[in-house]
Amino acid sequence: MFTFCFYKRRSPLFSTLVIFFTLLFSSSVFGKPTVSNIRFGEHADRTRIVIEVGSEVNFSSFLLANPTRLVVDLPEVTWDLPEGAEKRSYGFVEKYRFGLFKEGVARLVFDLDTTVRLVSKFTLDKDESSNMFRLVLDLEKISKKEFENNLLIAKKQESLVSRDAIKQIDTSKATEERSGKFLVVIDPGHGGIDPGAISPNKHFEKNVTLIFAKKLKKELEKNKNFNVLLTRSSDVFVGLKRRVEISRTAGADLFISLHADSIKNRRHRGISIYTLSEKASDKEAALLAKRENKSDIIAGLDLSQESSEVTDILIDLAKRETMNSAAEVAKFLLDRISPKFKLIKKSHRFAGFAVLKALDTPSVLIELGYLSNKKDEKNLLSRTYQDNFVTILADLIQQFLGDKRS
Repeated sequence: MFTFCFYKRRSPLFSTLVIFFTLLFSSSVFGKPTVSNIRFGEHADRTRIVIEVGSEVNFSSFLLANPTRLVVDLPEVTWDLPEGAEKRSYGFVEKYRFGLFKEGVARLVFDLDTTVRLVSKFTLDKDESSNMFRLVLDLEKISKKEFENNLLIAKKQESLVSRDAIKQIDTSKATEERSGKFLVVIDPGHGGIDPGAISPNKHFEKNVTLIFAKKLKKELEKNKNFNVLLTRSSDVFVGLKRRVEISRTAGADLFISLHADSIKNRRHRGISIYTLSEKASDKEAALLAKRENKSDIIAGLDLSQESSEVTDILIDLAKRETMNSAAEVAKFLLDRISPKFKLIKKSHRFAGFAVLKALDTPSVLIELGYLSNKKDEKNLLSRTYQDNFVTILADLIQQFLGDKRS
């Protein structure tokens, strides 16, 4: 009787609002289930991985070598995992990472400490206590030889998910609309499952570079003589090879890759520009290039079928004049940035970055600063600093390309 009376006193508006907010916060409206936990079971020769997700979803998986990895692809999801859990080791799993691989596809990559085979994978019905479905994968340790044979068989059968799962960037419009205009390709480093450097305050390099890239694009396009392409315009993964292909296919006049590093020495700060070289200018440059060139491995791409011409830094094929042009760009920018912004010592550096190996496009990699340094991190997150830097950089790019053409 009490319940009935209470119901009668509700207004139609109240009932409507209850229904609206119930639907608003349900995963069915947004179509993105939530992954809330990843659990592990350890046995002598087996490891079980259990992925807890709010809705029943289809998933696929495959193994990769060099290094040994298990890749699990899901429909696009939201992540609500315990902080830091991905850095701990469990059974055969050394660590794992997760993120958006491409539009509509989320990816988990588990780094393994041994060669394994996938014994079974299945979905358990919704657990009454947690209200979550469970995706289960069982791994069993095997010999390296057996692992390699299994991979060969799997490649012949083809994976359920395309390994070239990168949303294609349409370069045709930018090319058709050139009509004498300059074309600049801006490459926001990292993205999606590859976060890049992470600051002590948990700010991701991939987010910082995307902010700067979008602002630089907007600033350059204020000049009607410039067209600008971004290698990514959202938080998605784009392979290193594809970034170079975008620039070359579009016939870019200049390729600029934006990054924000993090190192152990937290006092180290300032801007630097890297260009391609057979030999790294210093130990730090070599280590940085090595880290950046691992992006495809981090995201769970299969590089085993790439020829050495793709996976190596092919300085031999890079035109000397293109490398010289890139060096000119770096010197021009640094000479004019230095009075206004903090640079590191020896701010023009050289290393074998895969993303700089376009054969016929002058390419530079700008390290915007160090997320590991408090002052640099504060600047990189400041809208005022972002706007000031981008305005000056855009002006210098316009000057350099204009002078080269005249």
